[in-house]
Parts: sequence; structure tokens; C-alpha cells
Amino acid sequence: MLTASEPTSQGRLDAGLIEDALELSQFTAVDADGERPHIILAGPASGTGRHFLDRIEQAGRNMERLLHDMLELSRIEETPHCAVHVNPIPVLDQLAAELKIRLDEAGIDLHLPVEAPIVVCDRTRLYPLFSNLIGNAVCHMEPNSSGRIDVTVETVADGWEIAVRDNGPGIASEDAKRIFEAFQTARRPGQPETSSGLGLAIVRKIVEAHHGRVGLESELGAGACFTVWLPRT
Repeated sequence: MLTASEPTSQGRLDAGLIEDALELSQFTAVDADGERPHIILAGPASGTGRHFLDRIEQAGRNMERLLHDMLELSRIEETPHCAVHVNPIPVLDQLAAELKIRLDEAGIDLHLPVEAPIVVCDRTRLYPLFSNLIGNAVCHMEPNSSGRIDVTVETVADGWEIAVRDNGPGIASEDAKRIFEAFQTARRPGQPETSSGLGLAIVRKIVEAHHGRVGLESELGAGACFTVWLPRT
């Protein structure tokens, strides 16, 4: 059964991220330019040492992902919207190539359209839109469970509809009501948290900037389908 994280106040990180950040700060040094931290090692790591190093590495990845997503969310709110004609296929092909190793390791099949209509949207926002929708599906798939993700882009009467369907564990109705809010994720007990909790909030912001709509159809054990409608402008 999926369980949602408890609501948090605006701008507050969940307790797990704070704990990881504090642990990381004790073992890392930061370059003068504020870029990637370097782990300081005093010698070969024992079994216990390797465990802590793995936790530090994961904490670093979590913080990097969180900072990236927070910056992306800020850019969407501050950058003017610029709609142009965009072919979604090259964007999806690039994303599939970047995710190939991750998908192969998890045993997930990603099915993309061979052809798609030209969409009028902000070109710089189409990649994070697809990336976060597909990435969300990947994060909630059980490894080696014959996972499948289908992406479609279709012309509808008043615009375009993008759909990302998966055959994963599905999302409970109580989680679906708040899953597009920042730092709200549908979690499974015993599974590590690999999301910043901002991916679907970014999707919602992108769609709102285009005066569109985003929706979710899902039930536990029956997968999920996220749909995005973008209007003709």
C-alpha cells in the first residue's frame, strides 16, 4: 500500500533530507566555487565505513537532485513563456538514450511514439515535462517486474494531449489529491526515497504556464496514467 509523506510548511525539507544533509556536511569539503563536494578519506574503508560512504554518496545525489529541481521550479516561475512549434520526437529520443542504462537495469520497457504531431509550446519546457513524468513512473516501479511505460502525443480538438502510462503499483486516491504539490510523494514502505518530491510540482508549473491542465487516473495495483492537455495558442 502506498503512503504519502506528511504535509510540510512552505520551503521546509523533509526530515530525511535534513538528516542526510547534516551527515554529508560532516564528511565533505566544498570547492571555492561551490560546486561538487569531495569526500575526504583517511584510508581504506571497512565494511562499516563502506556503508557510511554509500550513505554519504546517496545523500550527495539526493541534495544535488533537490537543488536542481528547486532551481528548475524557480526558473519556470521567473522565465517568460515563449511558445514555438516543437517536434516532440527528438526530445523523447534524447530522453530515452539518457535513461537507457537505468531502464535496462530495472527491466523496464519504454515505448515511445514513432510519429507525433508538432506541438506549440515553450521548447525549453518540453524536456523537463517528459523527463519528470517518465522519471516519476520509473521511480515507482518494482525492479525486474516486467515494467512498461507508454508515452503518447496526440492532437485533440482544442490542442494536444500527452499521456504517460505505466503498469506499476498505482497510486492511492488519498495520495493522488496532493501528489502535484511540492515535497509530496507517494511512498512505499521499505523502499528508498529516490525523488526530490518536486518532479510533479514542476510538471504542474509547466502546464500552468501554458494555460493547460494535468490530470491523473490511477488505482492501487493497476498502474497510473498522467495526462497533460496543452491548448492551441
